[in-house]
Formats: sequence, structure tokens, C-alpha cells
Amino acid sequence: MTRVAVCVPSGELLHADFALSLAALLRQTRVERISLFNQRMSLLPESRNALTRDALADDATHILWLDSDMIVPSIALDRLLAHDAPIVGATYLRRTPPHRLLGEPDANQCGAPEGMTRMVSMPFGCLLVRAEVFRAMVEPWFRLDYEGARPIGEDIGFCHRARPLIADAIFNDDWLTTEIAHIGATAHRWRVPGSVAAPVQPPSTSSQPSNTLPFQTTRLSLS
Repeated sequence: MTRVAVCVPSGELLHADFALSLAALLRQTRVERISLFNQRMSLLPESRNALTRDALADDATHILWLDSDMIVPSIALDRLLAHDAPIVGATYLRRTPPHRLLGEPDANQCGAPEGMTRMVSMPFGCLLVRAEVFRAMVEPWFRLDYEGARPIGEDIGFCHRARPLIADAIFNDDWLTTEIAHIGATAHRWRVPGSVAAPVQPPSTSSQPSNTLPFQTTRLSLS
């Protein structure tokens, strides 16, 4: 029987869009038994290690890793299970510039199934891992790793250590990559049409009323 542990590391709050997409996924999945685990820690490697221990203690056959700033399709879990791969998921864009796809594709794509990309490493925002992969590795599964003097993420380090144990079978679902979203935060400012951004000036001490605010000088257009 397939037993999936959905593991979500997070802070104190979850994005509403993530919570809604998770609810839809849990409702639609055909998995016989599914459990949900959450760890709220500031140290992400320790959070992932604690979640892994929870999942293995629950006798899970698979762990679905979801980050709390993702929006995933409701069919994501069933689709990833259908691939029957040791590690399979969907990569996504960075939230901050440069907005590049995360993870590293393998230079050797020989034997990769149609619609899949063989990967050297994958981010853990939407990733399904067989529990047997963790059982074959030495704890701690996640830690702060380095390539030379450069620190790399705990997810990248995990993939590097897992690959030799699974014949390099880490795959990206290319269609799913086009369907998931990475939630970011942006600041939006309205400017008077045709104006040029200028350095911020201190408030005027003049007794004359200022007419530089947009609602005093220009009618806002909502079209």
C-alpha cells in the first residue's frame, strides 16, 4: 500500500494560496493513506531532518516535500507517483532576480523518459522521494554543505549524496514545472504618468500646501 507523508517546513505563517492548493491536492489524491507533517524552525536543515524522522516513524513509503511558498496543481502528487522514480519533482523559478530555474540538469539525458529531464540536483519545493532513499543514507540527511568555499543549499547537498545510491535517477517533470508557481513578494509604487523617479526629499516645512501627491495633481485612472 502506498503511504505518503506530506512534509512542509515553514515559519509561523503559511501563504493562503499555498494552503488552498494543498487542500485541493489532499482532496483529489487517490493515495490509500496520507499524513501531513509540519515543522516550524528557523534552521531549514534541522526542520527537514525532523520531518524526515516523523515520516519514517509513520512508516511512509514516499515523502512529498512541499515548501510553504508554492502553489501546486491538485494532481501533482498522483502525477509524481505515476512516474515511479526514486526522486522526482518539478523545478521552478527563483523568487528574486535573476529569475532562473532552480536545480541543475544532467549533461547526460540518455534514458530520460519523454517529458522528463534527468537532474543532478533539484529544489525541494515540490519533490517526491521514496522513503527507501532516506533509509539507505546516513543521518543527518540534510545539512549545510559546501562546494569548495561556496555554501550550497541543504536540498542540493542531499541530491549530490543520494544520486550514487539510485543510479542518478533524479527527474524533473517538465509539464509540472509549467504549472507550479513560486510565491514572491514585490513592492508596487504608483507614479504620475510621464514623471521621472527622483530621490526621496524630506517633508517640506513651507506653509504652502504641496501639490506633488498624485491624488492632488492627477485623476487616478482605474482602467
